[in-house]
Amino acid sequence: MLHIHEWGSLAFRHEEVRARSNKLAARAKKMYLVGYNSKGRSYRLWDPSEPLKITNSVEVSFREKEMRDGLKPKLGQDPLPAPNSTFYRPGLVDSIEEEEENNEESSDESEPEAPAPRRSSRNSVAPQRLNLFTKEQAYERTEHAMVTGSDFGNLGRGSPGEVGYMLADPATYDEAMSGPDAARWRASMNDEEQSLYDHDVFDWVLPPEDAQLLPTRFHYRWKYNQEHVPVRPKSRVVVQGFHEADTGADKAAPVASMESVHLVVSHAAGFGQALRQADMKTAFLNSRMSKKDKPIYVIPPKGFTCSQEQTKLVWRLKAWLYGLRLSPKSWNGTFHLFLLEIGFVPSTADPCLYTLNGGEVILLVDVDDILLTGAKEELVTTIIEQMKERFETVDLGEAKFILGMAIQRNLEAGTILLTQEAYTKAVLAKFGMADVRATATPAEKEPVTTKEENALSPEQTTMFRSATGSVLYISRGSRPDISHSVLVLTKSMAKPGPKALAKLKRLMRYLKGTTSLGITYRKDAQGGDKLTAYVDSDFAGDLDDRKSTTGVVLTLAGGPVDTTSVKQTVTATSSAEAEYVAMSKACKMILHWRHLLKTINREQTEATVLFEDSTAAISTSESNKVTQKTKHIDVKHHHVRSLIVNKVVEVKRIDTNLQKADMLTKNLGTVKFLNNRRQLLGM
Repeated sequence: MLHIHEWGSLAFRHEEVRARSNKLAARAKKMYLVGYNSKGRSYRLWDPSEPLKITNSVEVSFREKEMRDGLKPKLGQDPLPAPNSTFYRPGLVDSIEEEEENNEESSDESEPEAPAPRRSSRNSVAPQRLNLFTKEQAYERTEHAMVTGSDFGNLGRGSPGEVGYMLADPATYDEAMSGPDAARWRASMNDEEQSLYDHDVFDWVLPPEDAQLLPTRFHYRWKYNQEHVPVRPKSRVVVQGFHEADTGADKAAPVASMESVHLVVSHAAGFGQALRQADMKTAFLNSRMSKKDKPIYVIPPKGFTCSQEQTKLVWRLKAWLYGLRLSPKSWNGTFHLFLLEIGFVPSTADPCLYTLNGGEVILLVDVDDILLTGAKEELVTTIIEQMKERFETVDLGEAKFILGMAIQRNLEAGTILLTQEAYTKAVLAKFGMADVRATATPAEKEPVTTKEENALSPEQTTMFRSATGSVLYISRGSRPDISHSVLVLTKSMAKPGPKALAKLKRLMRYLKGTTSLGITYRKDAQGGDKLTAYVDSDFAGDLDDRKSTTGVVLTLAGGPVDTTSVKQTVTATSSAEAEYVAMSKACKMILHWRHLLKTINREQTEATVLFEDSTAAISTSESNKVTQKTKHIDVKHHHVRSLIVNKVVEVKRIDTNLQKADMLTKNLGTVKFLNNRRQLLGM
C-alpha cells in the first residue's frame, strides 16, 4: 500500500542525467498521477503541456496534498466514481506511440501535409472519451474528468458554446439529481411526465397476480445542434424491453438509408426545389394499443412524481412506450396510415420514401425525422400543417441536419453541400486524434495486406472496432473518398494488429485536415437529371488472397448518390475479368436505382451510361462469343450483356484520369488522389 497514491496528486518525474540539457537543468518534471501500469509496475503520469500524452515512470516523488484544480473531491464525495460515470481515456495516439514513433516520422518525410483546413467560426466541442477500462486500470478513473486543451475540465459544467465544452449524460436518476445540473434535469423530467399524461399513455392500476411487471427508467441525454453544441437536457421514460417476453412477432421497422437521403437532397438541388424538415415530438406515444394487444404492465421509474396511494400501483399501458419491442414498428405503421390518408404513395424500392401527386412532393421518413422536397413550397407547408393537426410536430423550416449530416445550401450558386464536419471532429476528439498533424491522403500508396504478426490488446481491439465503425459511417454519409481505406480496415476487424491500428491513425490524420469536405450537388450539373455510373477494379490488389476490388459510383445532379468499395468474391484470372465482374456489380446497382427513380416519377427513359476504362472488359460485355479467356466466367455475371442488348445500360470508354471510381479500388499517390477526389465529391 506504500506505493498507492491519491489520484490527481502532484508528481515529479525524475529526469535521467543524460536527458538534461546541462548541469543546471531541472532534475524533475512536474506532472500529475492519473493511474498505474499493471504490466510494468510503474506510474502513469500526465503533463498539462502535453495533454494527449501519458508517460510511464518508476522514479517519481509525490506531494499528495497538492492536486490539480478540479480534481480534488468535495467533502462527502467519494473520490472513486460510480461504474456508469464518464471518464477520460487516453486515445489512439497513446496506444502505439512508442512502437510507431520512428516509423511514422520516416514514412511521412515525402508526404506533403494537407492544406490548412478552413477555419470555422463555430465553436468546437470536445466529446467524451472511450470508457474502456480493465480492473487494473481502476485507479485511472475519475468522476466527470477529461482532458481539454492543456487543462482538466469538469464534464457537466460550463456554458453552451464554450470551446472544449461537453456535457456527460447521467446514467441513473441518482446521478442526475446529485450532479450540478440537477435542477435542469428535474425540469426536463417534469416535462416528460406531463407529456405522458397529455398523451394518455397509461392508467394507474393494481397489477394482476400473474402479470409480468416490466421495469422502467428515466433515460437522460443532452440534445446537441448540428454544430455539436449542447442545447437542452432531455429526459425520457423508457421500458427496459429486454425483460419483455419474445413472442416471435415481426419487430422490424424501416429506417431511412443514406442513399435515400442522397436521392432527396440531390433531387432538391438538381431541380431547385424547396427542401424542408419536420420533427415528430414523442413520436412513439402516438401509436395506441388495441384491444387485440396483450396488456402490458410496467413499474413507474424512480423519480416519477406520484402520490402515496400511487406508490402501490403500476401502469397499464395504453400507448407503445419507448423501449418496448414493438414500439418502432407500431409508430411506423401509424404514420404510414396517416400518409396514405393524405394522398401519399409509398415507394416499392424504399419503404421510407413516399411521393404525392406523381412526385410533386417527395417525403422521406427516418423514425421521427421527416425530410420533404417539392417544386411548390406552399404545398410542402400544407403537408406539414396537416401533420401538426394529427401529431405534435415541429416545423424546422429549411432542412439543416439529418442522419448526422449538415445540409448547407447556396441558392445563388444552386448547390447543396452535405458534410459531417461536426461529427468527424467529435470522432477525432473521442479517440484522441484531434490535435494530430494532418496528411494529404488517407493511406500510403502501397499494396494492401492485413496479415499481422502480433494482435492488439483486448482494450485496443475494442477501441479499433469502435473507431472503424465511426469512420465507416462517415464514408457512407458524405465522404466516399475514404471508402477504400475503410474497406481495408474492416478486413482487420476480427483480429487487428499494430499495422491495422497504424492505418486507422493515418486515415484519421487525413480526416483531421479535411473535416469540412463533403458531397456537392448542383442545379446546373451537365446531365444532372440522368443517372450516371462509373466502375473500376484493382486486379489482384489484395496481397493476402489475390482477389480484386470493385469500385462503383452512381451520380445525380453532379454528385455521388451511391458508392461502393468491395472485395470481389471470386478470384479473377485477368484484369479484364476483374473489370467485367465489377461491371456486373455496377449493373445490379443501376437496376435498383432505375427502379427507385421510377417510383418518384423520374423514370430513366434512356439507357444509363456506365463509364469503364478497360477496353478488354467492354469488348467482353458487348460480345456473346465464348473464348478460352471468358468461358470460365460464371453465368451470373453475363446479365451485363442482356442489359446492354435491351438498352438498359450503355457502356462507354473513359480515360483513367477521369474515372471517378478509381480511388475506390486502390490507394493513390497525392496528385492523382486529389484530382480524383475533386471529381468524386462533385467539388
